[in-house]
Amino acid sequence: MLSLERAKKLLNDPNLSDAEVEKIRDELAMMAALMYDAYAEERKQHREYIAKRNKYKPENIKAIFILESPPKSGKYFYDSEGEVSEPLFKAMMETISYKPADKATGLAEFAKKGFLIVDASYTPVNHQKEGKDRNERIMIWHSTFLKDLLNLTPDKNVPLILVKANICRLLEAPLKKEGFRVANEGVVIPFPSTGQQGKFRKQIAVVLERAVFQS
Repeated sequence: MLSLERAKKLLNDPNLSDAEVEKIRDELAMMAALMYDAYAEERKQHREYIAKRNKYKPENIKAIFILESPPKSGKYFYDSEGEVSEPLFKAMMETISYKPADKATGLAEFAKKGFLIVDASYTPVNHQKEGKDRNERIMIWHSTFLKDLLNLTPDKNVPLILVKANICRLLEAPLKKEGFRVANEGVVIPFPSTGQQGKFRKQIAVVLERAVFQS
């Protein structure tokens, strides 16, 4: 633990009493412990999501779709016990022209096609207001996200397809700078919900054609 003298120096106020410094130090220590516990819980959640995802990792990955995060509702794409009517799952099944009886069958077919979905953050952010705060929450995990991608495509040659407007705008330039092959080339693919399903189908077909079938 910090000494009172060191705490005073860090607080840049030598006039604080020892009691005042001790109180501030204890409060900061409590905050640090809470932050550590929250971070540990998020890391545990990350591992659980990725374990579910990796059950359906293709042997030969042809394209990686980059999404924002698993939803706070818990309706994760790679939850094999979910419903086939979930917006993202339904849209991806339409993309591969497959009508599964259940999610497990659909996920297996998705993997067979060589496709994988990776989230930029495995801490749900969809409950937060769109904009700067949400994007900052996503970027907190950017180094972890890059390590995840490197494990999946060490040569950085698997095409990445960014899905959702903020992800397209937030990550295309940084991923290209890191040497990854981003297939969007400025094409913004919306998330397939709230009336955006038609635009999703149109835009993803364009990018997928470029990424997989013309490579």
